[in-house]
Amino acid sequence: MAYAYSNSFDNGNSASGTTLTVSVTYTAGEHVFIRSTRGSLGGTETITDGTNTYTAIGSSVTTPGDTITHYECVSTAAGTFTVTQTLSVAAAFRGIQGLRYTGLANSTSLHVGQLQSPPPTTTDATTSGNLTPGSQPGILIGWAYDFNGSGSTAAGTGFTSRATFPTESTANGGASRAEDKRLTSTAAVAATFTTPGTTGNVVTSAIWCAEAASANVPAAMHHRRQQGMS
Repeated sequence: MAYAYSNSFDNGNSASGTTLTVSVTYTAGEHVFIRSTRGSLGGTETITDGTNTYTAIGSSVTTPGDTITHYECVSTAAGTFTVTQTLSVAAAFRGIQGLRYTGLANSTSLHVGQLQSPPPTTTDATTSGNLTPGSQPGILIGWAYDFNGSGSTAAGTGFTSRATFPTESTANGGASRAEDKRLTSTAAVAATFTTPGTTGNVVTSAIWCAEAASANVPAAMHHRRQQGMS
């Protein structure tokens, strides 16, 4: 069985501040991805919940006045946690967006992303730029953040739309969409979206993560291996 999408979570606040929180309940062993936003370019940021560890993936993507960073927790503890974004310098337009998956490897992911201002409006032309997967099979997550808040950015060809993060989007006046697709090749690939002509600034990112080895074993074979049979 391949990886599975579990759920999303989000929160946002357009006022200036240094902390933002959201409560989320995990099952044991989930692989969680977080996209943070803040209306500043300086200072430092951490994502914590008191138990699980969140590590930045790759480099942050910036606009003229905002910063977007992606984090992951490769294997969660079970329980309800308060995920907290903490900034060293107060900023407005703070946001947390999260995606939860099962069946992904407990290993570090890869990330690419870019700002398109404005993005092309043709099909699949809003893009993260190419990322080369480290192995296959795996997942490619696409994440688009439209700072103009048109709300109609469509998932790319071959991708499954997963979340639009309405709480964060309403608070900060933007619009997001997350998508994913399963990869069975290590050829370079990009996350793509189709953006309407009403938008001006979109940050699009791609995250690759390997599928867990156990997720690729058919159920009957997995049972036989557990019983010590060949």
